[in-house]
Order: sequence, then structure tokens, then C-alpha cells
Amino acid sequence: ASPQYLKNNGTPRRIDDLADHQCIRYGYNGWKEWFLIAEDRKKLMINSQVSVNSVNGQKQLVLNHTGLTLIPLWAVKDELANGSLVQVMPDHVFSPYEELSATYAIYLKRDMVSPKTRVFLDFLIEQMIAI
Repeated sequence: ASPQYLKNNGTPRRIDDLADHQCIRYGYNGWKEWFLIAEDRKKLMINSQVSVNSVNGQKQLVLNHTGLTLIPLWAVKDELANGSLVQVMPDHVFSPYEELSATYAIYLKRDMVSPKTRVFLDFLIEQMIAI
């Protein structure tokens, strides 16, 4: 969340507090829900009137004080570092799916990787390892 959103709406302290906040969903089919990943997985009841189909869209909405979002750490690490975003409930693990998920890069045969693709893959690896 942005500090401004939290100032205006309060900071959720308990899982049940999320129901009182505007939560920005990722619109990809099958990833629209929010789950608490703990010993017992729990589907969360959230207030969500906004759904967006891209991580960048989520990021822009949260930077503009629209609400809370469940977004990959690699997508907002700079904003968390410079204080334009704040991680809410860092002691909990959340996922848009019932299981923890990963980021995948899918490309044609390994021996046919173009230099552009290789540079991009190396960039992704570097960014994710830096987290």
C-alpha cells in the first residue's frame, strides 16, 4: 500500500481487517482470490471493486493510493526501498492461488535462444535473486 492510502484508511493489523480495505485483485483467471499461506490455507474475504490484468497496472493503482494489492515482491522492491510503498503484514505469506506460485519464462528450444531472449532471461534471474 502507499503511505497515503494507509494514512487515509488505517493500516490493517489482523487478517480480518483486510475486509475493510479496498483490495486490488489481479484479474487473471484462477488468480483472483487472496489466500493466507499458513499451516491451514485460508481463502480471505476481501473488499475488491478493482481488478486489473497486469502487474504494472496493479503497481500504478497502488502508487496512486487506490488500495492494497497482492503483488510480486520483485515488481515493487524499489518502491519499498524508497518508501513510496509499504509492505503490510510482512509476517504473513499471501498468494493469489491456494499454493505458492512461481514466475516462469517459456521459450523455444534451449539451443535456439536468441541473444535478446538470453539477455532478458539473465535480467529476470538477476532481479529475482536480488530480492
